[in-house]
Parts: sequence; C-alpha cells; structure tokens
Amino acid sequence: MRVPLYSCISRRRLIERSAATFTSVGLSFQALRSAAAQGLTVSKLRRDWHFCYKCAVMFYADGTPNVCAADGKQHVARGNNFTLPFDVPDGVTAQSKWYSCKYCRALIFGGYPQSGRCPATRGGHQFDKTFHYVLPHDIAVTAKSQNRWRYCGKCFSMFYDGDAAKGICAADKQGHVAQGYDFVLPFDR
Repeated sequence: MRVPLYSCISRRRLIERSAATFTSVGLSFQALRSAAAQGLTVSKLRRDWHFCYKCAVMFYADGTPNVCAADGKQHVARGNNFTLPFDVPDGVTAQSKWYSCKYCRALIFGGYPQSGRCPATRGGHQFDKTFHYVLPHDIAVTAKSQNRWRYCGKCFSMFYDGDAAKGICAADKQGHVAQGYDFVLPFDR
C-alpha cells in the first residue's frame, strides 16, 4: 500500500518548508498570516527578474550561475527589478506556461513541444517548473509596469523589443524576432 506524501512529513517539517517557500518569494510566514488575518489577498509575485543589457532577455537574478547568449558569460542586469506573477489563473490578457530555464535562467515559454534554444546547453531549454508564471499582455501600462516585452520565435525567450537593436538570440547569434503578445510586466523598483 502506498502512503500519501503528506503523511510522511511531520507537521513541523511541513510548516518549515512552507515558511521557506514563502520567504524565497519575498514573503515571510508572519506577513502572510498577518495579511490573512486582515482579510487581505496576498499576491503571488516573484522578484529578482531583470533585463540583460547584453542579450536583451528577461532573466532570473538570484545569484545562481547563468549563461548569456551574447558572450557565453553571465547575464548583466540593468534597469527595473521585475516582479512576475505565478500560479494565478490565466485569461484573455494573461498567458500561462512561462518558466525559468534551469541553465541560462532566462524566462522561457513552455507551451510548445519544442523548447527553443539555450545558450548554456546549445540544445533545448530545460524548464524549471517550480514557478508557473502567468504574464499580463495587451493591457494599459502603469507607473509600475513596462510594455514591449515580447516572445522570441527562435529561442522562445522573453526579450525587450523597445530598442532598435533586438539583442542577441541564442538560436543564431542574430537579433531576436518578436512574435505574439505585447507583454506588460510589473516591477517594484
């Protein structure tokens, strides 16, 4: 007989794991409990997403090694600290199936059988499915959001399409090719 996973974890360990998960997304367990007690909805946002000024992709900057398509070295962050929504419903103006690549750390669309081109593996991206990002698109820009973020049809990454130069794509070392929606991504600073 199989024992359910939750029965194999002590109550204390379950609380510790939950607190660690909330802390990793910038929320403390006490803050969540306080917000819930006040009847507030806690947004599911993950910080530390940045624009790489060398390749123009959105990447996760948590100190984990990553690889930039421009030169094979680390991405270099510039500009805003983006806070991307995860594990929320998708809809007419919000697209799901966005993930971080385990190796290059870029934000990648995972809605196709193919997985694009990763500068770290020289093959397809390997999706880290810990966080299932749901990204807003084709909505009004606010003081705390930025539009012109687009999907690249060659490497499957999210890149900034607001500059004349279109970055460096891992698929062919040329500029990214914008397809699909105009994503409007939130930031906190």
